[in-house]
Order: sequence, then C-alpha cells, then structure tokens
Amino acid sequence: MSKISKFGVGASILIMLLISLAGYLTTSSMIGTMEERRQTRIAAERLAELLSHVKDAETGQRGFLLTAHEAYLAPYTAARHVIETDLQNLEAAASTEPAIALRLARIRQLTFDKLAELELTIGLRRAQGLNAALQTVEQGQGLVLMNALRVEIGLANQDVQRALDEKDRVSTVRARTAILAILCGGAIGVAAMAASLSITRRQMRLRLAAESEIDRFFTLSLDMLCITDLEGRFKRINPAWTRLLGYSMSELVQHPYLSLVHPDDRAATTEQAQRLSQGEETLSFENRYLHKDGSIRWLVWHAVGSRDTGCIYAAAHDISERRQMEVELRKAIDVAREASRAKSQFLTNMSHEIRTPMNGIVGMTELLLDTKLTTEQRDYLTMIAESSDALLDIINSILDFSKIEAGILELEARPFDIRETVGNVARSLAVRAHRKGLEIAFRMVPEVPSVLVGDAGRLRQVLVNLVGNAIKFTEQGEVVVNVVLESAQAEGVRLRFDVRDTRCGHTREQAARDLRGVLASRRVHGAPLRGYGPRSCHLHATGRVDGRRDSAREPVRQGQHLLVHGRVRA
Repeated sequence: MSKISKFGVGASILIMLLISLAGYLTTSSMIGTMEERRQTRIAAERLAELLSHVKDAETGQRGFLLTAHEAYLAPYTAARHVIETDLQNLEAAASTEPAIALRLARIRQLTFDKLAELELTIGLRRAQGLNAALQTVEQGQGLVLMNALRVEIGLANQDVQRALDEKDRVSTVRARTAILAILCGGAIGVAAMAASLSITRRQMRLRLAAESEIDRFFTLSLDMLCITDLEGRFKRINPAWTRLLGYSMSELVQHPYLSLVHPDDRAATTEQAQRLSQGEETLSFENRYLHKDGSIRWLVWHAVGSRDTGCIYAAAHDISERRQMEVELRKAIDVAREASRAKSQFLTNMSHEIRTPMNGIVGMTELLLDTKLTTEQRDYLTMIAESSDALLDIINSILDFSKIEAGILELEARPFDIRETVGNVARSLAVRAHRKGLEIAFRMVPEVPSVLVGDAGRLRQVLVNLVGNAIKFTEQGEVVVNVVLESAQAEGVRLRFDVRDTRCGHTREQAARDLRGVLASRRVHGAPLRGYGPRSCHLHATGRVDGRRDSAREPVRQGQHLLVHGRVRA
C-alpha cells in the first residue's frame, strides 16, 4: 500500500473515530433525555392517578352518607389503600423530576387532610346520623381541600410539561449539533478516502479473485480437504468427501469426524489430533474411514493445526487401491516363493537322481577307454564321454536353477579352444542328423582366435539346444552353423553363430517361442565372471526369422535363420 493510501486510510479512520465518538455521545445524550422524558411522563401519570383515587374515595363517602349502606364504602376503602401507594410512587418520581419534588409535600398534606375530612364525616354518619354529617359537609372544608388538591396537582402538571418542553429543546439542539458534526466529519472522511479508494478497491478485487480461485481449487480437488475445530467437528469440507465416503454434506457436518474413523484407528487418530491442536504438523499419517455402505477406505493425511484460529487444516488422499494391491502383492509373493521353493527342491532332487546313473555311465566309459579298442570304438566311446560331460553340465545347470531365479548365477571364465568346443558339438549331433538323412556342417572363419576365455559349457549348451532344435524340426536338407568374427577389441572379441536349416517353416511367434525356450542364457546376461569382472565373458542372444512382414501368423519362407552373438575374451 502506498504512502498516500496509508495516510488516507489513517485520516479516514481517525475521522470515523471522531464521528463515532460524536455519534456515541449524541446517542447517549438522546437516550438519557428519552429516559428523563419517560420518567416525567410517569410522574404526570402518578399525579393523575392520585387525583382519581381521591375522587373515588370522595364518591364512596357521599354514597354512604346518603344511604348509610356499608357497600357504598367499598370504593372509599379501596381508594384509601391505593392512595398510599400513589404517594410512594410520586416520591420515587420526585427523585428524578425536580418539578414534582417542589410540590410533593403540599400535595401529600392536602391528600391526608382530605382523607381525614372524609373519615370524620363517615364517623359522624355512623354515630350521630345524617344531619350531623351534613352539617360538617356544609361547612365546605372538604370542598376547599379538594379544590386546593386539584390546583396543586394542576400546577405540578404544568411544571412537568415545562420540564418536558425544556428537555425537548435541549435534545433538539444536541441532535442538530451532532448531525452537523457528523455531516462535516463525513465530508472530510469521504475526501480522505477518495485518495485511497481506487487502490483499496483494486486490492480488494485481487483478494476476492484469489479467494475465488482458492475456493475453486477447494471444490475441484480430487483429494479430501477439510477444516475442523479443536473439538473434532467439521467447519468446512469439499465435495470429495461425499464422493469417497458416500455421505451427504449435511450428514458429515452433523457428527464429529472421529465417528467416521475405524474403531481400531480411533486411538491413533485422537493422538494425532492432540498433536495438531498444539500446532504440530502431521505428514503421511494413515488411518481407515468407514464408507456409508460399510466398506473401508484407507486415507493418508497431511495436516497442520493452528492455535491462533483454533482450527485444523487437513488434506487426505485415498490409498485404498494401493493398500489392496499391497495385500494382493504380498499374497502373490508368498505363493511365488513357495512355488519357487518347491520347484527348486524338485529340480535339486531330480538332478541328484539323474546324476547317480550318469556318473556310472561316465565311469564305465572311462574304464572302456582304458582298454584295447579299435579306432572306431574309441571314437564312439570318446563321443559318449563328451556327451556325458555335456549332459552333466546340463544337470549342473539345473542345480543352478535356483541361483538363476535369485539372479546370482555366475559364468565361468576359463581358457578353452573354440574350434574344439564347436567340433565336439558337431560330433555329438552328427549321429542324430545322419539318422534323419540330414547334412550337418559347422564352418568357422580362420580369423576366429583358437583359444578364448569364457564359459565353454554354457556356449556348448546354447549351441546344442539351437542345432538340436534345427535337426528336430527339419525333415530333409541340411543344417549349417557358421561362426564369424564380427569385432575384436581390447576387452574381447564378438562372435556370431549363424544357424540355418531347411525346415518347412512356421510362424514368427513359433520361431520366437522356440528361441526363448532354448536361450535361457538371457537370464545370464550381465552376470559377473568369477575372477575376470563383467567384461570378460557375456553371451548376448538375438534371433531373426526370415519371412514376410505383413502378418505374424503367416508361414515364413523355406527354412529358418537364427543368429546368436557371443562376446568372449581372447
């Protein structure tokens, strides 16, 4: 706010205070004058009542004198009882009205004298008869007293009227003075306010616009927003409450929010509310609220309390779905762990059972190789021994399956002869291919280094699976494996194993499924090598199926083409 605006506001406030003070004083004076007028009117009414009651007493006295019937004394007796009260009321009025106080003693004396005269004539009528009473009346003493009382009361009424006129005059002067002061002050105040009115009006518009925006956000928020007092009752809530809990706005504000909290969470909620009432802030407090249909909603709260306003400001987000997913996820994890444990146990048992006869086969083969054999027999037995070793490697892989599931399977890093390894694979599969009348060929370019560092068993496993599947699904023709050096760098060499066959062809989905089935080594990708670090040996398997691209379910052209890339340390 500018200095001019501040000065204008300050001056306006000062003038308004002065105007308010003048108005207050004038109003107080007018109220006092009105009270005085009321008391004066009451005093005039008391005077008229006194005169009326004296006349009633006199009327009762005359009736008794003429008839001697006691019934005519009823007005007289009643008037005698009331007149004393009238005099007491006049004394009370005289305490605030000087005009009556000056004549009250004379009016009291005349009233008592008149009552004494009435009592005297009544006594004479009872004791001596009508003539004695009439003689006293004819003397005129009672008439003189009554006339004197009327005169005094009339003079008192005139004094009261003059007092009323004077009070009206004073009240009028004060009112005119106050009105003049208010008008002058108002004119000056308006002039002072004019300098700051535009700025103040603009600031008010901006504030109202900001409040309107806040109200819109409050109304449109998907989260539950509320303002409560420290006793736990809602002061304001947004429509998200009705959408998430099913209650109407009126139903929600009629009850404390604790009645909506799940019984098991009320103690913790009360504790949080007590902390908030001390001005603390709550972050990520979770509790359960009851939906109108009986279901439960999980809410996470962010709230802060204000001791200055005596309110708690809170926002809640519905996390029921997340909670449900967490429960289901925990159940699924437990089921998966149990299934994995049972599967690993089964594989371990089966592997041990298979290893026992395999060890017998390996042992007997080694014994036979130590005997005198023909060259052909030795070749056959050597192939049996190598196949048995490969099968033992597979069994060991099955034993390592639990490690694969846990992601801790490691690849060996040992020197091996790539040509010897590939040749062993070729010899082990040649018999199966020849039985089906297929030609099988393994070709390796001279640039491939002979001795590499890596996991020969894993490489042999991948090649046996790929070439074995090619032989299994190829009815005629050939299966060719080409080994090509793609790159050679300081950290190792990259080889490409190209498996081609002449099968009748099948869909890309079937080919991809076959590839995924035999390339379990993708789980091995990125695992560290024992003793050589992560760059020593990694196998990367990728597949590509030749054929049409317009439909994944169309048969491919004759044959299948699989590519396997292996990076090995030279």
